[in-house]
This record gives sequence, C-alpha cells and structure tokens, in this order.
Amino acid sequence: ELWTENCRGNRVTVAEAYNEEEEARLVLEETARLRQKEGIGQNEIAVMYRVNAQSRAFEVACNREGVPYRLVGGVKFYDRKEVKDILAYVRCVVNPRDDISVERIINVPARSIGKTTIQAVKVFSIRQGIPLLDAVRRAAEIPSVKPRAQKALEGFLDLYDKFVALPPSPAAEVFRKIIDETNYEVALGKSTDNADDRIANVRELISAAEIYDEGHPDGDVRGFLEQSALVS
Repeated sequence: ELWTENCRGNRVTVAEAYNEEEEARLVLEETARLRQKEGIGQNEIAVMYRVNAQSRAFEVACNREGVPYRLVGGVKFYDRKEVKDILAYVRCVVNPRDDISVERIINVPARSIGKTTIQAVKVFSIRQGIPLLDAVRRAAEIPSVKPRAQKALEGFLDLYDKFVALPPSPAAEVFRKIIDETNYEVALGKSTDNADDRIANVRELISAAEIYDEGHPDGDVRGFLEQSALVS
C-alpha cells in the first residue's frame, strides 16, 4: 500500500504525439513554457526517455531550435559506434575517396580482414598515391596480403559495388539494404555488449532516414548525410 504525506501537487499530463519528431517538438514547447511563464531555469528541466535510441529526436530538435542540452549517462546518438558504422558505409557509397570511412567498415562486421592486411593496403595506397578503396582493388599486387585475406577483400568489394549500384533515394531504403546485406543486426545480436540497445539505435537511424524522405521528396541519401552531419 503506497502512501505519502506530501501535498497533492500537480497531476501528470499525458500527451499523445504522431511520431518521435512531434513528440520532441511538444516536449520543447513545454520546456519553453516552463521557462517563460513559470520562471523555471533551463538547468532545472530534465527529459527522461525509456530507450537510448529515443535521444536522437530530442537531440535533433534541440539543435534545430538552438536549445542547449547535456546528455547524462550516455553517448550522443550520432556518436554511437553502430550509428557511425552504418553512416560510414553510406559515406563510402557517396564518396569512394573517403579513406577514413573505408578503413572503418572494411572489417565491420568481421570478415577476416585483419589489422596487418589493412595496414599493408594503407601503405600501398600511400606509396601509389591512390585512394584506399583503389588500393583494396589492387590488393593482389601487395605481396604481404595472403590469399585468404585477398578473398576476404574481394568479398568486401562485391558488397561495396552492390551498394554503389543502389538508387540514391529513398534514403531509408539505402540504409535498409546496407544493414541487411552486411548482416549488421545479426552481428550485433551475437555480441553481448548491449545488443538490444545497439540494434534499437540502428533501427532508429532507419527511422530518421524515413522521416527525412517524407520531408524531402526530392532528396536522396547524400542530403540525409549532410543533415546528419549538421546535427552531430
């Protein structure tokens, strides 16, 4: 039997939103009301959410409205490993000369391309003055790259070429194809490090792309990347 000696206080208000974007907008409207009409300081207001992936909509809304915020007990959405991994795949598709993104995803999920092989390919690309992806295509010319590693690199290139052939819009479909073809969610499910949360973040990224597609009928995956870069 629960009880309290406190006074009744304010009753809880329940607001129903159409989607996470409207939810974030409603929350920010309420925080503005609290500050302007009730004189409550910014540092006295907290937004609590149930799943880490839900932070994305609030981060986007705060950035868009110029509302300063601090994320407590977690990492910002676009700084999370799984989100950065998928975005790196898409960046490679948009810009094959993005060596940093290529290096990030060449063995993600794990596909038997070790650090020694990656380093050998990097050295080759520097010496030849070519992008890392071109060096991967010429890995057969690198003596230290063993046949097994060569085959793994070819598998990566097959996937990459398949992604490059995808239509650039809708953006959400590009993300779905990359996640499905790489078995990224399956790989996360086999990990023991907050697998459910990390899978939720991946799906939230797809949701963000869907919302972008709805708001930008003439946009494509490049436009979504530009938007996410501004947010992060």
